[in-house]
Amino acid sequence: MAPERSQTRLRSTWRASAPTRNAAFSRHSKASSSDDLPVASSSKHSDSPPDTKAQRRTRPDPPKPYEHKRDVRPPPLNLSDLECVCRIGTGGNGQVLLVRVTYDVKYGRKQKTSTLPLQLAMKVTGKRSYRYRERNLNFKKTTEYNQYLLQERSVERRWLTELPWNPFICGLIDTFDDKVNFYHLLELSPCLSFHSYLKKSGVLSTEDARFYFSNIVLALEFLHSHDIVHRDIKPGNMLMGADGYLCLADFGSAAHISHPHDWTRAGTTVYTAPEINLAVYTAPEAFPFVDWWAAAVSLFEMVTGNLPFAGNEDHELLDPILNHDISWPEDIDVDPDLKDLVTRMLIPVPFERYGGLVVKDDPSTVGKNDEVRIHPFMHGKVKWKRIQDRRDLAPYVPHPCPDLSEGFYTAGVPNQREIPGLPVASTSVEQQWDDRFERLCYDGPPNVATE
Repeated sequence: MAPERSQTRLRSTWRASAPTRNAAFSRHSKASSSDDLPVASSSKHSDSPPDTKAQRRTRPDPPKPYEHKRDVRPPPLNLSDLECVCRIGTGGNGQVLLVRVTYDVKYGRKQKTSTLPLQLAMKVTGKRSYRYRERNLNFKKTTEYNQYLLQERSVERRWLTELPWNPFICGLIDTFDDKVNFYHLLELSPCLSFHSYLKKSGVLSTEDARFYFSNIVLALEFLHSHDIVHRDIKPGNMLMGADGYLCLADFGSAAHISHPHDWTRAGTTVYTAPEINLAVYTAPEAFPFVDWWAAAVSLFEMVTGNLPFAGNEDHELLDPILNHDISWPEDIDVDPDLKDLVTRMLIPVPFERYGGLVVKDDPSTVGKNDEVRIHPFMHGKVKWKRIQDRRDLAPYVPHPCPDLSEGFYTAGVPNQREIPGLPVASTSVEQQWDDRFERLCYDGPPNVATE
């Protein structure tokens, strides 16, 4: 019996000392060692319990596909996650506010922000203004009429959501609403409009006008490549970013080329093409010429400080527009190539108007306006790739620490009753007791009947 007992000791010792791969194997080795013959306590080799440290060092089972990955995107914004800081500007149908995000995303949860918050722009449009316009429309209340009203209410959201991101377009981030207003959360261009810059700086040089006009060209090429026409191009709808480049905003009058019923009178009269002012039917291929007309008017305003056609009322503007009578100033030396480009782009007949030829090298890419780019005013003097990548230094770069006594910093803060769904940040003491901010409160669109 001695040799057999020796073999049992060796076998049980190997089972006890061998590293275990998993818990099942450990239980099996322990059970098998207990079924063996008893071993004397004085023996040199004896059974030992399973190594618990070895079990801790065991390799876990491989994870399932995508089990270890988490969604790193922040949770969607709610209107209560934002906070109104101040008013940027007002318009006929609403106002634009400066808002900030009041939370950080940490460990997948929303927490109050402790760092510099993200600032955005919020366009607020009252539902009362929509109801007022709808009551004054001469349409029969049919299904087509209801569809038209729905499209008019969501025109800006509809076109901005169809567009991919572009640095020369003020993009839409999200939309909200409450019982009083519609809210459009937009990218912020913190340095006011191009119209404000022109009023402050005066007449621009030829080089500066060429730079800003190239920004407009890139924005219109992008829009027209996606078959969308802005229809309200003017310096007041061009915002200046922190790098000095322009960004096209306010798509409330935009329309798609394939929707002929949308081509009613829209935009600002002095910047609107004659076929829109006169409600003359044109082929869909001529719709983009409307924006190039307004771009030429804006270019004229950059270098002269005035509008190309003399007249104060709408009926006074139509005669010089149809007669192609452009009022060039005599006391300003205008570049001949610039004058030739503007004259060609302000031809009353759409298909004879210069600047509507947009050529696409590939249907999936953005087209290029060959007529404008090859014109002597632009050809060889604009580095389009550098402008598109925003690598060239702009003629004017806003100061990183602006003067708080100028611009929208003195536009006041809206009352909470105007924007019930959007919290208003607590204002400073000097603003609370300053009468100037009380007079700047927004009371809704003009000529709207009180309900």
